[in-house]
Amino acid sequence: MKIKHRLTLSFILMALIIGGVGAYGLININKINNNIMNMQEVSVTRLNLVHSMNENYLQKARDIETITWKANALNDPEAIAQPIKELQQLIVESSKLIEEYRNYELSSREQALITSMENNDKELNTLLNQLVGAIQAGDSENASFLNVKISSQRQRTEEIINGLKTETAQGIDNLAANSQYTYENTFTIMSIMIIVGLAFAILLSYAVSRVIGRLINIAVGQARFLAAGDFTADIPKKYLQRKDEIGLLAKTFADISQNLRQMIKQIINTAGDMSASSQQLSASAEEVTAQGMNIN
Repeated sequence: MKIKHRLTLSFILMALIIGGVGAYGLININKINNNIMNMQEVSVTRLNLVHSMNENYLQKARDIETITWKANALNDPEAIAQPIKELQQLIVESSKLIEEYRNYELSSREQALITSMENNDKELNTLLNQLVGAIQAGDSENASFLNVKISSQRQRTEEIINGLKTETAQGIDNLAANSQYTYENTFTIMSIMIIVGLAFAILLSYAVSRVIGRLINIAVGQARFLAAGDFTADIPKKYLQRKDEIGLLAKTFADISQNLRQMIKQIINTAGDMSASSQQLSASAEEVTAQGMNIN
């Protein structure tokens, strides 16, 4: 594989590492953000719903006491008309609150509690309607009996509401713990990937500098031989057999040395031929001179 291909592949790997670190960080940041949003939803909306259920329950209790007191003290049906109307509105509102709470993603424990709350609320509402009917009919004995049953249902309602509060708070704690775990896990993995990326970058820099250093050393060494007039120095075969840029540079200098050797050899041969021709001319000149002297 050529050096440029190795370098390209190395830089691609570095880019993938950096991209992987960035993508992993973004994904987990998004998870943390979602957990924070869920925490806000749980802590604000659902806790408000539980609080509204509790207020609804307390207001029902106050209306029952008002209806019972006015019925016993005033013995006037008109006096309890308004509290009864308010109680009926609270009954409708409690059903809506329970249904709204069901729209959220609930744990199995919360689902069980809200189902118990719904069933208990239906029974309580039935008892409240029966109590109102008994009071309006002047049936104090039945009203007292219903009040006892309503008290029992109210205790159960309190237990369920407290359970919902506990589960909602636990949900917030779980989301907070999950966010903390995601943050720590992201920090650890990103730190490892950054360290690996830095180590890879250092190794890549060392490899690149070593390759470039080899190229320069080969070029300088061969150039020194040529500058000194030594055209007999051969480049080691391990460089000539390489298929990358180092091998190409080594072959180029080998070709230069070979061409220079051939050129010098040709010059020497030409010089030898010229010397022989010069000697022949000199001999011919001497012969001509000698003949001239004989003629005289």
